[in-house]
Amino acid sequence: MTSVSPARSGLPPALADRPRRHVLGRLFVEWFKIALTVIGGGYAIIIVADDVFGKRLRWLDEGELLERLPLFQTIPGLIAGNSAMYVGMRLAGVAGAAVALVAVALPSLIIITAIAMAFAQLPAGNPVLDGAFIGLRCALCGIVVATIAKSWRRIVNGLYGWIAVPLYCVLIIGFNVPAGRILVAAIAFGVLVFTLGPRVRGRLDGWRARPR
Repeated sequence: MTSVSPARSGLPPALADRPRRHVLGRLFVEWFKIALTVIGGGYAIIIVADDVFGKRLRWLDEGELLERLPLFQTIPGLIAGNSAMYVGMRLAGVAGAAVALVAVALPSLIIITAIAMAFAQLPAGNPVLDGAFIGLRCALCGIVVATIAKSWRRIVNGLYGWIAVPLYCVLIIGFNVPAGRILVAAIAFGVLVFTLGPRVRGRLDGWRARPR
């Protein structure tokens, strides 16, 4: 009996019978197209990637990438690169992660190099360029808000989420607490809530059930 590697055993039905090189090729093409055509950075890319891989191609569960957004934000690196490596690893192991990372980074490398070369030819204070950057900044704010709106129901649920989100916003905006400290505290507090919480509730229920 031939053994099936973990990477291929977890493939969706649409790709399970395809050669490995086909899976790698499709990963490269899809991520290259996303990175080349989507404007707005990691948040915009993850929305489109979730739609492509989850809804259209059904390679992942719909909404899976949005649910993993806190993970992509927490670990070092860009959101686009982290999400690409996640998808590549899920579908084709380490080779898939490497191919997806190259695919998502290549368009940016080409475009940024071209822009950097063109900057030398543009006069300072160019009104067209300044207007373009102002428009992009406004669009990016909208993209961030749209990402929060689309992922809110999947990420923020339960009493803990409704308390934690405004609390962390107040700490960052009102008291200038570094985001890194917030992330570490949030991880520790989340672990405590979801590990000790059931035990505490169980003891309280047992105490209430005792005969008086």
